[in-house]
Amino acid sequence: MNGQPEDPRRFAALRNRSSGTYIAGGALSMMADNIEHVLGYWVLWQTFHSPWLVGFQIVSHWLPFLLFSVYAGALAQRFDCRRIIQIAQALFMLVSICWGVLFLTGTLELWHACVLLVLHGLAGCLWMPAEQLMLYDFVGPRQLPSAVRINSTFRSLAFIAGPVVGSALLIGIGPAYGMFVNVLFYLPLTIFLFRTRFTGHGSAGRAASTTTADPAPPARAAAPEPVAAEPPAPQRMSFFAAFSVLGGFLLEATRKVPPTAPTAVGSAILLGISTVVFASSGSLVLAVIALAVGGVAKIASESTEMSIVQLQAPDAERGRVIGAYTMFGPGMMTFGGVTAGLLGSLLGIQAAVFVSGVVLTVGAAAVGAWLLLPRRGRAAAGAPR
Repeated sequence: MNGQPEDPRRFAALRNRSSGTYIAGGALSMMADNIEHVLGYWVLWQTFHSPWLVGFQIVSHWLPFLLFSVYAGALAQRFDCRRIIQIAQALFMLVSICWGVLFLTGTLELWHACVLLVLHGLAGCLWMPAEQLMLYDFVGPRQLPSAVRINSTFRSLAFIAGPVVGSALLIGIGPAYGMFVNVLFYLPLTIFLFRTRFTGHGSAGRAASTTTADPAPPARAAAPEPVAAEPPAPQRMSFFAAFSVLGGFLLEATRKVPPTAPTAVGSAILLGISTVVFASSGSLVLAVIALAVGGVAKIASESTEMSIVQLQAPDAERGRVIGAYTMFGPGMMTFGGVTAGLLGSLLGIQAAVFVSGVVLTVGAAAVGAWLLLPRRGRAAAGAPR
C-alpha cells in the first residue's frame, strides 16, 4: 500500500517507548470517558427519569463526529496535535468537574445536562483525528498497522474497564466524588504530551527520538485505493468488547491478517454474519461463539480501515482524510442508536439486531463487489485476445 513492508515484529508499536506510553495514556482517557458515562447516566436517570434524555445522550455523543469531524481533521492537520489533544482532555476534565459540582450541590437541571453532554461529544470529536496523526508520527508507515491495531485493542479494553471502575466509584464514594476522581485518569496523557517532541506532523521528533521507532521517512502516498465503509456497530456489550480485546491481541501476535481493503471488507462481512447468527441463535454456546467471531472481526475491520486511510492519504491532507473517515464512521453511529431504538420498538430487540446484521452483510458485500469490478475490468482489458 505504501511502498514499504510492514514491520514484521510482533507488538512493534509497544516496543516504541513513545507510542507505547501514548497508547496507554489514551486508554486511560478512554476509560475515564466510560466512567463518566456510568456515573453521569445513572444520576441523570435517577434525577429526570426521561427516555428523551436517554436518546439525547446517544445523539449528543456521536452527532459532533458527524458534523465536525472534517473540521477537527483540518485543525489537526494545521496545528500542533499535542495541544489539540490537550484541549480535548481539558474539556473532558472540565465536564467531569462540572458534573461533580452539580451532583454535590444538588443543583443539576436539564439544561445543564444537555450542555455538558454536548461538550463531552465535542471533546471526543476534537480528539480523534489528532490522536491518529500522533500515532503516525510516533511509528511511521511501517509500524502504523501495529500501532492502530494495538490502539484499537486498548480502546476496547478501556470500554470494559470503564464500567467496572465506574461502578466501583459509584458504590464506594458516590457519583459526585467519583467524577472528581475521574479527572485523574485524564492527566497521564495530558502530561505526557507536554514531554514528547512529536507533534503529529512528522517533525524532528522522530529523528531526535532515542526509541526504537521506525527510522524510515514517511512514504509518499500511492494511488488511492477504495476503502470499505465503517460498519455500523451492533449493540455494545462488555462481553463483545472482551472478545474484541482478545481478537486484537491475537491479530497482533499472529500477524496473519494483512492491512488491505479485501481484509477490511471480509472482516465487515464476517461481523455482519456473526451478528445475524447471534440474533437468530437459540443456543447459548452458538451465541458466545458468534460474539467471539464478531469481536475479532470488528477489531480487524476497524484497525485495517484506519491503517489504509492513514497510509493512502497524501501527507498534506492526512488530517482532513482522517476527519472525513471519522465522519462516516463514529459519526454515523448517531443514527445507529435512533435506528436501533425505532426497529427495537417496532420489531423487538432481537429482530432489530438481526436486521442490522443483514444490512451490514449486504452492504459490505456490495462494497466488496465494487472493489473487485474495476480490477476484473482491467484484467480483462489487458488479457490477450
